[in-house]
Formats: sequence, structure tokens, C-alpha cells
Amino acid sequence: MIIRQRATVLQLYRSVYDPVSKRSRTLYVGAFPKYAEPTTELLATLAESERVQLGDYLAARKVAQEAIHGRYEFADTPAALRRVAAWLRGEQKTTEIQRGAKAIREAYADLYAVMRTMGIARLRAGTARRAKGRGDALPPASETADGAGEASPAPGQDSAALGEAPIDAVQPGTEAPTGRG
Repeated sequence: MIIRQRATVLQLYRSVYDPVSKRSRTLYVGAFPKYAEPTTELLATLAESERVQLGDYLAARKVAQEAIHGRYEFADTPAALRRVAAWLRGEQKTTEIQRGAKAIREAYADLYAVMRTMGIARLRAGTARRAKGRGDALPPASETADGAGEASPAPGQDSAALGEAPIDAVQPGTEAPTGRG
């Protein structure tokens, strides 16, 4: 059986051998909406092996869709938490909100446990500030000559201020390599 995915539908085709023409012919079996289950009438027209093949296809498609959906939810989680926090700031404390807060804490504890088992470390508030103070980070691309991460002298500053020798300067007691041995 051939399963063709179109814009909004899944089309099902069957290959049948035609002994007169000595060729295979493709017969249209039916179609159903892409995100719906096939109708019982359509399933009745399929052979058992075709039903199994369609079931396997739909199961694999569902797993792929859930993976994509999970990625979108993961990316949207910080924004969703901020929206909930903004909403809570304007609300009064009620039993419904307390129950919801308990459920959120439980879900967050589960998420935190999964992230810890994956090896995702907890970020402390002062970590970024300390790294910035040590000078561990490269300067932003806007502060570089070619945007490649190398610092350039400030206007009115020569390259010696960065601890570099001018290009045409040769250090005393050294010779420029000639490339000949």
C-alpha cells in the first residue's frame, strides 16, 4: 500500500498486478483528514496487512508529532512561566490558586529532577556577574575589528596599547623566518 501525505489529507493507494498488460496498476483506495483517524468504512476496504501498515505509519507519525510538540513546549516554557507570574501578581489568593500553585510546584520539581539527571547544572544568580568581572568572556563582535573575536585598538590608540608589536617591527636579536632550511 502507498500512503501519500497531501496538504490536509492522507491518500491511500494499492498496487495491483494486471496480467493482461503485465504491469502493476495503482488503485485509489480512499483518503481521510491528516490529523484524524480513518473511518471504519475505509478500514473495512483495506486488507489486514494494509491495516497493519497504516497503523504502523500512524503510530510513527504520532511519535514524530509529539517530539516536535515537546520541543515547542520546551522553548515556550520560560515565556509561559512569565505570563503566569504576571497574571498572579494581579490576582487575590484563593483556594483555586493555591491548588494550582501546588500542581505547578509538583510539575516544576519533576522538571527540575529530570534536568538534574540529564546533567543540566543549576545556574546561580551571581555566576554570570562573576564571569563578566573576571574577563573570561570575549568582547562582543561590535567591539572587534572584523567581528571574529579579536580586539582592535580604540580610536586614537595604537596596537602597542594592546600588547602587540607593529607588523613591520622586528624584535632585536631575532630574524624573520625565511622558509629555507
